[in-house]
Amino acid sequence: TVLDHWALVDATAERFGTGLINDTFLVAAGTQRYVLQALNPVFAPAVNADIDTLTRHLADRGLVTQRIVPTRDGALWVEVEGRAWRMSTFVPGICLDRLQTPAQAAEAGRLLASFQRAVDPIGSPQVSAPYLRIPKRKPGTAAALPLAASRPQSVPERHRAE
Repeated sequence: TVLDHWALVDATAERFGTGLINDTFLVAAGTQRYVLQALNPVFAPAVNADIDTLTRHLADRGLVTQRIVPTRDGALWVEVEGRAWRMSTFVPGICLDRLQTPAQAAEAGRLLASFQRAVDPIGSPQVSAPYLRIPKRKPGTAAALPLAASRPQSVPERHRAE
């Protein structure tokens, strides 16, 4: 099974969340919890190297972030039956597909600002993905991130912004 690629004892997995982008599973192994994901095919498996670089950078700056859990062989992902799979640490909290209140929007904005401040010194040479190269903005101005909106065909229609 996919789980056999990680050094876990008595691990079980069950669907987790809505799977907005990736097929996601919550893995329990003893008292530890992890997140296992089958990546959406729009992402090349090598995106995991960028995620590993980014999350190391964020953790070094004191932000709480998931971290990729290497396989038994030290790889950041495995490919099983034509799909790339990764496992990451579990961070407790809630995940929303859509904001429902102004307070949630304000909190999302604070989190995005913290993320941008932490990412700022990462520098372009360390990452291969253009979506991690966030242009600098003047303080107090809004920044539009070039995420799924730049490639609407990559997001299932039921999940596109209205």
